[in-house]
Amino acid sequence: MTNRYFLSLKEEILVHLKDAFQNLAIELEQKENIAIKDELKQSLENLQIESIREESFGDYACTGAMDKKIREVYAKLKAEYKQPRNLATAISDILKKKKAKQAIFKNIEVAGPGFINLHLAPEIIVKHLLHLLALKKKALCLPQKLQNNIILEYISANPTGPLNVVSARAAALGDSCSNLLEAVGHRVSREYYVNDYGNQIQLLAKSIFLRYLENNGSILSFSPDNNEIRGDENKTELNKDNTGLPFPTEAYHGDYIKEISKELFTSTIQNNIKDDNNDKYKMPTLSKEKLNHFKALSKEKNNTAEFDKLIESTEIQSYLAKIATQAVQLILAKQKQSLSKFRVSFDNYFKESSLHATKALDAVYQKLEADIYSKDGALFFASTKYGDDKDRVIIRGDGRSTYFLADIAYHADKIKRNFTHIYSIWGPDHHGYIARLTGAVKALGYKGIFKVLLAQQVNILEDGQSIRMSKRKGRLISLDELIAEVPVDVLRYFFAMLSFNTPMDFDFRVAQDNSDKNPYYYVAYAHARICSIFRRAEKENIKPLAPEELKDYILAKNNDNSSENGTQPWEWTIQRRRLILETVRFVERMHEAAFALEPHQINNYLYQIAGLLSQFYGPEENRIIKQEAKLASCLLSVIEAVRLCLQIGLELLGTKAPQEMRKEKTD
Repeated sequence: MTNRYFLSLKEEILVHLKDAFQNLAIELEQKENIAIKDELKQSLENLQIESIREESFGDYACTGAMDKKIREVYAKLKAEYKQPRNLATAISDILKKKKAKQAIFKNIEVAGPGFINLHLAPEIIVKHLLHLLALKKKALCLPQKLQNNIILEYISANPTGPLNVVSARAAALGDSCSNLLEAVGHRVSREYYVNDYGNQIQLLAKSIFLRYLENNGSILSFSPDNNEIRGDENKTELNKDNTGLPFPTEAYHGDYIKEISKELFTSTIQNNIKDDNNDKYKMPTLSKEKLNHFKALSKEKNNTAEFDKLIESTEIQSYLAKIATQAVQLILAKQKQSLSKFRVSFDNYFKESSLHATKALDAVYQKLEADIYSKDGALFFASTKYGDDKDRVIIRGDGRSTYFLADIAYHADKIKRNFTHIYSIWGPDHHGYIARLTGAVKALGYKGIFKVLLAQQVNILEDGQSIRMSKRKGRLISLDELIAEVPVDVLRYFFAMLSFNTPMDFDFRVAQDNSDKNPYYYVAYAHARICSIFRRAEKENIKPLAPEELKDYILAKNNDNSSENGTQPWEWTIQRRRLILETVRFVERMHEAAFALEPHQINNYLYQIAGLLSQFYGPEENRIIKQEAKLASCLLSVIEAVRLCLQIGLELLGTKAPQEMRKEKTD
């Protein structure tokens, strides 16, 4: 197999169209003695074709003759070409002259205001069918000059608790995007940014510490706001006598905090999780004297001032710092386990704390100094110079850096690693953050492509009611809980099924249905059905045709003669042509999905091809086992190409392509 790059069907058609436009220009230039070469090249860069839904109109439509820039160029050579239909007719005439020789188009028509409708010849369809069968997944690979070095950061959830359903969607979308980008030839680095620094980590440590004290006899006090936040399932009696150690309203209240606290302070660690030094996550315990001190204090009234004084002591602050470090490592290890079950892995976990440890914030401050000014005691980055709606604080009045400065330092590190494209997937609440970080990246002098995708909210429905989620409130649905309720294949397929910008309602009833009403199973059954046909064909000694034999059989000019030697001739029935044409469009569909960073296009394609397979196998003439040997072998080759599309597509989504399934009956 050579490393030669094969154009997709759409790319090959575009090559012939551009040739036709250029040939017309050359012909006119010679007559009019006007040079438009440079203008023409620029105008044709965006020449587009689209597949036509109504197949009676053709397979593809070219809108180039209606493009204003293209028409203006040709109007300089011939005034009548300012009218789209006149230009379309001229291009159509050139294509028709070359049609017989090239065997690309069976018919070419000018329609409406200037559409050039293209009906493909069987030769080009079969050519691309053979490419797919020969190259398999390699057919997706772009030429080397178009391959990029990409970093894709996604999930990047705070290490303060289990991954939830929003993170699950980001994981599915991010991993599918990475798979897709790699499949078309890009180098992709998958990265998880660990926010292990700042106020939320201090709150995490304090929450765990208070639960540790509770496990050792201290009484905790929750304000009315705390009780509302905690939810009915965690409701406890308030301490009306003002006793109990105060549990902060803004701290983390989930039951998982109790579990983490127990794990950190006991020798038996769930799942035997270990830290970076291969040590179990066991914290040194406080002295019995200190624990008894807290226990006694918890029984005193109005103890908040004394408790705050103890918490702020050097000893306890040092202890909280240890808890924070160990808790982050434990939670991150648990998140990695959850992601492994979800079939998601990363090349790098980048910790925010490393930026502070290496003085990266100071370094990036110096790089941006020309765009930094002082106001009201704080330091601002002049992000309005780069399109933001207002300038942003990077150093507070008390000297503490903001999260924004840390994020700039993180992206400066990405730039330093020489990625041509920097992509990030963020949560739905980060929309206002894009402009300021885009401005910072520009200010750092990055010349590559920077893009942020927002994975919109996921609404979990249970008995028709949406379930609220919050890590701090303790009412969340974790990724592990989802995996326990719904197969990973279904979760991965569903979470990639809609575009990033579309909020998602995740319906448990639909997801748990294992009939073909479930979109994943509808596609998976199609793959399993083809595998079943192959097993039956093997028993009948029916094998796919060799490439040249397949080509000769389908393209035989006089199929009537084949009946004389007992060979049933090939016919381009509606179902066969629809299925084969959409199959050979697989490469262009995947290229489009990769270019747009839209993995949901994979889902759309798979569902469509599965539906066409069902239509194809309905008529008796396509029931492979019942056909004459040559036709049966030919049809077997066709559905092998379909199977490849289904298998590759499902794998790109991180789902399995089963070879056997028991189909559930539907109403």
